[in-house]
Amino acid sequence: MSKSSKIKDAFTKNIGLKIVALILGTIIWLAVVNTSDPSTTVTVHNIPITITNQNAITKQGLVYDVTSKQKVDVTVSGNRSVVSGLTADDFKATASLKELSMVKAAPVTVKLKDRSNARRVNILSQDVNTVTIDINKVTKEKYPVEVKFIGQPAEGYVAKIKSMSFNNVLVKASEAAHKKIDKVVAKCDIDEADEDFSKTYKLVFLDKDGKTIKPEHAKLYKKKVKVDIHLSQEKEVPIIIDTVRKPKSGYKSSIKVTPKNVKLVGDTDKLKKVDKLVIEDPINIKGRSSDIELEVNLDKYVEDGLYIEGSHTAKVKVTIEKK
Repeated sequence: MSKSSKIKDAFTKNIGLKIVALILGTIIWLAVVNTSDPSTTVTVHNIPITITNQNAITKQGLVYDVTSKQKVDVTVSGNRSVVSGLTADDFKATASLKELSMVKAAPVTVKLKDRSNARRVNILSQDVNTVTIDINKVTKEKYPVEVKFIGQPAEGYVAKIKSMSFNNVLVKASEAAHKKIDKVVAKCDIDEADEDFSKTYKLVFLDKDGKTIKPEHAKLYKKKVKVDIHLSQEKEVPIIIDTVRKPKSGYKSSIKVTPKNVKLVGDTDKLKKVDKLVIEDPINIKGRSSDIELEVNLDKYVEDGLYIEGSHTAKVKVTIEKK
């Protein structure tokens, strides 16, 4: 028998038995594989959802905010050796704004990054199927720039804003962002300061609770402001009533001033000469038999070059009673 005939017989002789043997071998191999590396199901959590095709919105001069959950959990199946080690980093989740529906929802698509694993892993379900989008117009608004002092100056000094490089700033933002912004502020550190200084500060947004916020889609046209701070000395002195007319005959009077003291701020040499603030105009209670209360503007009694820190008025109460 020739060599070629022997090779032919090897493949064709007892063909039925050989097919049965192949099938049995395959079954045994699958059994071994399933025993050592069985199929299993796992859930992978917190896969970030990436928004794609943003220009479908932005090219219209609009901005968007994602108002729903921005991470997705997926349940997958496959051989344990493949799926047991999967993490969120192995997946890519996207939502295209080109596919935005009438109810402003974009479908979420989840895929495995590794194509070879993609053929060995089945994605069974995902907990987020769409993301909802809030679309806003962009508008410009002008905000006054405020300075917020941080800390306290050196003892005996008071800080005051001398000047700013600008007093208002233009903010370009979505309607939703404008609603969140209450103030535009420069936070100025004056802790232990005892002399004038100038410094440039970054502008920040504050909400209605006074908390610093960073709203999306909000742009400051000027991001920093230069602030000139003047440090003046202050001195606390008592408020004195110079003259009180006499009440009705047979009555006596007592007087109370609130507050009792006032803080004066200004030139050091002038402050040294002042030890009280005198209300020079007489309190006229002549002929009265009942109490009287009045409010006095203190500014008119302050020497030129000085000013009052805090309230500029005092309440004067004269109590009148029989002797």
